[in-house]
Amino acid sequence: YLSVRARSTFEIQQYLKRKGFSFDIIREVLRCLEDAGYLNDYEFAMAYTKSRLNRKAVGENLLRKELAARGISRNIITKVMKKSGASETDMDRVYAEALKKYGSLKGKKNSLQRVYRFLLGRGFDNDTVRRIIQRISDEEGEDACNDPE
Repeated sequence: YLSVRARSTFEIQQYLKRKGFSFDIIREVLRCLEDAGYLNDYEFAMAYTKSRLNRKAVGENLLRKELAARGISRNIITKVMKKSGASETDMDRVYAEALKKYGSLKGKKNSLQRVYRFLLGRGFDNDTVRRIIQRISDEEGEDACNDPE
């Protein structure tokens, strides 16, 4: 299970629990794996975050949610967000993703609102999304409405 890809401590714990192992055995296995260097939640979270950021534009909110779902502590998540650069949004990259989505929706009803929801779903904060929508609106000549929600 661990050889396929890196896992968080929580993922290994849940896997072993599903396999029917007792709490004491699970705790001992986790300790052994951590001592041997096979489990490190900080390293896992950093690698996961960098991988996600390299694949496509995603926001800090989505990354935080995904890491929390994998059992990573808030403290580690906060450190990883700062160190990985996930807390700094690449506006040009987000704009490119938004423009691509807008292109597929152009001419359809509520296209800017749909792009707005798309970007929120990707984990970007409201302020960033509003700026991107305004930029598309200005460049495309479409009325963004004051509040695309």
